[in-house]
Amino acid sequence: MNARRMLASAGAAAATVALAAPLALAAGAPAGGAPEPRPGAHTLSFSPDPVRAGHTTTARTFSCGNSTSATVNAESLGVRHVRLTRDGRTGGDDRGTQFGRDELSGRIDVPQHARPGRHEVHGTCDNGAHLAGVLEVVPAGGAHGGFGGDRDDALATAAGGVLIAGAAVGGAFLFRARRRAL
Repeated sequence: MNARRMLASAGAAAATVALAAPLALAAGAPAGGAPEPRPGAHTLSFSPDPVRAGHTTTARTFSCGNSTSATVNAESLGVRHVRLTRDGRTGGDDRGTQFGRDELSGRIDVPQHARPGRHEVHGTCDNGAHLAGVLEVVPAGGAHGGFGGDRDDALATAAGGVLIAGAAVGGAFLFRARRRAL
């Protein structure tokens, strides 16, 4: 009888792992249809990223070489002509070098009405080099509580329900087998 219980427990554990593994791998994947920077464009990074609507993020690049400034636009956010400089302000001086590479930075004020999601940001350095990056905007305000987290994914919800049902059936089976043994 002990061997049966151990085999049943091992089978339930294996089934749980087999069902949960694809979901765990899928959770790390970016949302479908998310924009990516254009090939050949140099990278823009943002801090913080993601940023809440109505807040400020800093755009940063090391890809402009000797340029003293760059201009970036986030059309989908309604943000145009943000100037990146070596000191991160509208001026520009010789500060901002890190590890021998020139850093340009500037502040982007994300509008309060910005649509949550991933937004393409494009720009051009003074020397003509193209910049691109993706900025993620999250809703302003507190956390949205409730069932399902921040995404409405029917497949993940269904898989979660299957896992819960499997755990309930496995628990009932083990409880019943234990009662029979007594």
